[in-house]
Amino acid sequence: MGYRSEINIIQNPYYKENQLVELYNYLIEDGWSVSTKWDTGAIQYSIEAGDWLELPKSEILRFEEILINQSKSLAWTCFMLHNQKLDKVIWLSQLNNNFSIELQITSNDDEEIVRFNEFHNEIINAIIKLKHVNYVEWRTDYDNKLIRMQTDLKHEGVLILCSSNGLKEFYKKNKFDYEYPQGLYSLFNQKIAIAIDSKDFEYTTIVEKVKITDWKSGYYNSIDFSDNDELLVLHHGDFTMICDKHAGDYISYGWKNIISIPIEKNKDQVILIAKPKDKEDKRLIFQFTNIERRLNKNYWIEYEGIPTHNNVHDDHVG
Repeated sequence: MGYRSEINIIQNPYYKENQLVELYNYLIEDGWSVSTKWDTGAIQYSIEAGDWLELPKSEILRFEEILINQSKSLAWTCFMLHNQKLDKVIWLSQLNNNFSIELQITSNDDEEIVRFNEFHNEIINAIIKLKHVNYVEWRTDYDNKLIRMQTDLKHEGVLILCSSNGLKEFYKKNKFDYEYPQGLYSLFNQKIAIAIDSKDFEYTTIVEKVKITDWKSGYYNSIDFSDNDELLVLHHGDFTMICDKHAGDYISYGWKNIISIPIEKNKDQVILIAKPKDKEDKRLIFQFTNIERRLNKNYWIEYEGIPTHNNVHDDHVG
């Protein structure tokens, strides 16, 4: 497998409608165009992995009919789009209602994160117009590792980040305590979970597994992960049902709105929690870090009290 840099769009599995045509139209509206083969001017597309077909550019309507048919069948589809502003192309593929956008970034690009951000800025407006997108992820390298996750998941007043394995182990032995929020203090003290009391604030949640944003301040907390663990991102309603009715096992509960991020190795992972200084910038970022320092206690964190980034201008995040 070669080096790949891609942005993936993961749709809520309970939403069965295919949105290939909608995504295509939104991207065209935002300045993308169907990329054509340089020597023939033909539209290139694939409806079977590894098999590329061509249509004359004059048959763009026929190409769009093919996209409509492919969206109905949920079958593999891939084609190239060109962005005039960046003078770059992307390979957009879809399978089973999820989309993968392969970026034109080389393995030796020292500013890969900057390139990711440039592409992200040119496609995110189209993505947020889609219905029921659970999250968007950035993946890169030869092993296709996850480096960033972004979601507009509704927190319903409380956002929870926790260890999947830790949750199952804890609720094998303990009953769920509905006292709020004191009933969760044991999870905080054992570094199983972090909770954000979000009240009625709306924001985009971002998890960075590597340092992408250059934050100058924030809260530091930690979660104790075991081997082959997962970081779960979910709202308090789903969290309560998982813990009380399913012994902490989110898979038996059902995936629905729950986001899971793979954690390969046993580690007490320090996480920086911060938000931009600009109040109009509605993001909350959880960034994995190796900083060795005395941690803040893992108690209930209020959204309003989270420290902000010291610099308003930041070139590394879209």
